[in-house]
Amino acid sequence: MNKTTLIGQNFDKIAYAIDGERRDNFDPMLKAFDASYKQWNALLNEIYGTLKSRLSSPEFTVLRDIQRNWIKERDHNAGSASAYSEYAPEIAYTESLAASTRERCYALFEQYRETLR
Repeated sequence: MNKTTLIGQNFDKIAYAIDGERRDNFDPMLKAFDASYKQWNALLNEIYGTLKSRLSSPEFTVLRDIQRNWIKERDHNAGSASAYSEYAPEIAYTESLAASTRERCYALFEQYRETLR
């Protein structure tokens, strides 16, 4: 058996020995998007909590209803991204969640900039 054949047969073992993880299972990318989503979601929850304490009850009720609809849309869009991804559906799903949540943080910050100060 030549060296090329041995590398081919043992590539996963060799790659794991070098980096401590396999690259072909998308774990590093998935972990990165998941970490991004969790950080943006934590910030979104912080913004939402602050607005809950600072807005009047009627203003917050409107925001709450909009937020609930946004969550449904975010989840639907993530599901669609996953369904249309032939390459890595779980990465597409998580990337979509992270991007939508980031955009929502910016939108709320812009809309309620003065309230959040």
